[in-house]
Amino acid sequence: MKKLLGIVVLSLLFNTQSYSQILNLKCTFNSGFAVPQEDLSSKKGEVQFYKIDFKNKIIIDSPSGPFKNFKTESKNQYVKIDTDKIIFGYHIKNGTHSFETEINRQTGQLEESAYFNSELFKGMIKLNYLCVKTESKNKF
Repeated sequence: MKKLLGIVVLSLLFNTQSYSQILNLKCTFNSGFAVPQEDLSSKKGEVQFYKIDFKNKIIIDSPSGPFKNFKTESKNQYVKIDTDKIIFGYHIKNGTHSFETEINRQTGQLEESAYFNSELFKGMIKLNYLCVKTESKNKF
């Protein structure tokens, strides 16, 4: 009986260690477009890293910086994590621009969208990446 209990306890310990609350992603650019038209050929093969904390529902690290749910007078920043998608970004309340990243948890597709509507620049950019899990944020 003691041996059986020992096996159960050890197996539970190993199972909890393999489940991680932090997800590291390595994402490689594969397509995109911009309006007005912009040459995105320099992005081919570009690699970006993301670090996501599921327990606290925050983006610890991304090319655009960290993200968490908060609002100020001028900016609304958000993180939404569910079983199918991870969505994070921000909206500037005066409507001049917004930024959103959506990661499909089933396919690993990441879509980054930015919209601009100011006197100096009006347009949008959509970038698509393919992501894979990685152990750490080391650049290869």
